[in-house]
Amino acid sequence: MVDYLKIGFITAPFGNKGEVKVQVLTDFPERFNGMDWILIDTGNSIQKYYIENIRFIRNKLIIKFKGIDTISDAEKLRNSYLKVRREEAYQLPPDHYYISDLIGCEVFTMERDFLGTVDDVLNTGANDVLKIVDRGKEILVPVVKEFVKDIDLQSRKIIIEPIEGMIE
Repeated sequence: MVDYLKIGFITAPFGNKGEVKVQVLTDFPERFNGMDWILIDTGNSIQKYYIENIRFIRNKLIIKFKGIDTISDAEKLRNSYLKVRREEAYQLPPDHYYISDLIGCEVFTMERDFLGTVDDVLNTGANDVLKIVDRGKEILVPVVKEFVKDIDLQSRKIIIEPIEGMIE
C-alpha cells in the first residue's frame, strides 16, 4: 500500500496573488475545510505547505499558500499533487476502497484462473471500472457486486465472476 494518497491536483495559477486552481481528487472535498497545511508532491519532492486561504468557486478549489505570492510562484506548483499521509485518510465505509490500494492487485475468476493485474481504476460516473492487464491484453470489469465477488487487500487479490464475452 502507498504511504500517501492524492486528494487534489494543481491545474493552474488563479489570479495574480499566488493562488492556485485545484482539481479535487477525493470523494470527501469537505476535508479541505479547516486544513492548516497540506503536502505537495512536485514530482521531485514532497513538501509541507501552509494554507493561507481556501475556497470553492464553481466546483473548483482555490488555495492560497503562505509564501506563494505571485503568478510565477504559483506556476511552479502547476501539475503537482496535493497529498495526505495514509494515516490521515478518511475512514471508508465497508466495501469501499482507495483506488491506489486496488492498483497492482491480482485478479482471478471464481474458478481461480488468473486474469491479470489491476493497472488502473476508471471512473465512468455510474460506477468504477477495473482495468486489468496481462501480457498486453486488457479486460474492463465494472466494480459492482454482480461481477466483483471479493476484494482481499491483505493478499492483494480480487475475485470476479465474469459474464460471457467479458474476458475473451
